[in-house]
Amino acid sequence: MCRTAKKGFTLVELLMALVVAGVILSSIAALAYAISSASAIGADVYDKQARVRVATLRISDLLRHSRLLCLKSDDSFAVWRSDDNGDGHINLQEIVYVATGSGRSKLKLVTFSSSSDTELGLSDISTLESGWWSGYGAGKNKIVLMYSCENVRFRFDSAPPQTRFVSILFELGEEGQMNEYQINSSVGAWAGHLLDAGGNLVSSDDDE
Repeated sequence: MCRTAKKGFTLVELLMALVVAGVILSSIAALAYAISSASAIGADVYDKQARVRVATLRISDLLRHSRLLCLKSDDSFAVWRSDDNGDGHINLQEIVYVATGSGRSKLKLVTFSSSSDTELGLSDISTLESGWWSGYGAGKNKIVLMYSCENVRFRFDSAPPQTRFVSILFELGEEGQMNEYQINSSVGAWAGHLLDAGGNLVSSDDDE
């Protein structure tokens, strides 16, 4: 009578199979992590590039239609964005600040809401940090265009209110390196005819 020998895996073969399976699983996990990391980096870069485009459009549009730069400091500058009521004067609601935020790490717009058409002279407008608008009973609104950027700074071709060209520079960390961006725009509706010889704002009535 013949007996059929049953052949199974030896302990060594089982251990080798486990080692091979472990190597394959580790490779799959590493590949999945690399794909996930690349996807996350790509999404982060895409988000930052989209914000750069939005910030460029918003600020360029603001400056292109603005009347005057009223004041500048290291962290912000104030823009008379338009003469909404056509009175030839700056009203509080017509002021917009472009500001860097704490530590020059943001780029934001600050506007004001008021129930009255408060007329302002250039000397009435002070730095954003001073909170001068609260004396007129106005509220402050903030729109952050860029966050997590670095070293935001401003350059002007001349001091306000004679400023005709503005550059905004900032840096963004992308894929492990810092890239610098620049937004350039001219003051397209510059109201130099409303300034007297001393650079003070006067109304069209005062010129007659």
